[in-house]
Amino acid sequence: LKDLTYIVNAAPEAHWPAQVKELGLAALTRLAEAESKVHGEPLEHIHFHEVGAVDTVVDALGSILLAHASEARRIVASPVNLGSGFVTFSHGRFPVPAPASAELARGMRTFATESGMELATPTGLAVAKTLADDYGPLPQGSILSVGYGSGTYSTGAYPTFLRAYLIDCASRRA
Repeated sequence: LKDLTYIVNAAPEAHWPAQVKELGLAALTRLAEAESKVHGEPLEHIHFHEVGAVDTVVDALGSILLAHASEARRIVASPVNLGSGFVTFSHGRFPVPAPASAELARGMRTFATESGMELATPTGLAVAKTLADDYGPLPQGSILSVGYGSGTYSTGAYPTFLRAYLIDCASRRA
């Protein structure tokens, strides 16, 4: 966690808005706490060797910066598809969701499909859990803009894809 905190706070190129930094550190702490719990290690011994500290910070803070820049007042996330099958990493082979993902998914609205692959990562779950005010369907309102993002680990049936809507809910028609 110290490495991630340093990147967020002290790296010369890290000029994050205060709210982005605060939420970013909250998401990264949530991620480290889940890893600490499932590995039975003190928080200060947790290292992000699976994806790398820089990649983790870029993914988490980039998502949070996007939400901040949109000036959204409320964030509603769809239920999260955790996937199925098995994932192999340095600690062995585990069923999906992997232990840290399962820990982070507590309290979130989730579901699973027979995808045969991991569809929600610990970093993605930590960010969603930090940002989401609620979970559910797309709120009623006027869509002002749509943003798209895509990961590189995809299949034709299950692309790693994110779509975000900025919706003016005040303009709902009665």
